[in-house]
Amino acid sequence: MQSNIGSNKGLPGRIVEFYVQGMKSMGLGKTLWKIIAIKLFIIFFVFKLFFFPDMLDRFFHSDAEKAEHVSQLLVSPGLPTQGINQQQILQQRR
Repeated sequence: MQSNIGSNKGLPGRIVEFYVQGMKSMGLGKTLWKIIAIKLFIIFFVFKLFFFPDMLDRFFHSDAEKAEHVSQLLVSPGLPTQGINQQQILQQRR
């Protein structure tokens, strides 16, 4: 292994080189990083796709309608909104 103490590289270059050399010498760590990457893919892509549908697209057609609905919910969350009610959402899910 080389020492980078006398290197002319800046701090970001030395940090990147440190992690690159560390990843090259890893054994079990590479497998663990692959598992982490797969889990993150599942969490952010698959779950979003299947379990968190875009409810606003189902009920509102324009960005202005969506913005109005969200602003009404933020200002007065306890009051029913003009464009949609909870019963419509529950019926659409079934």
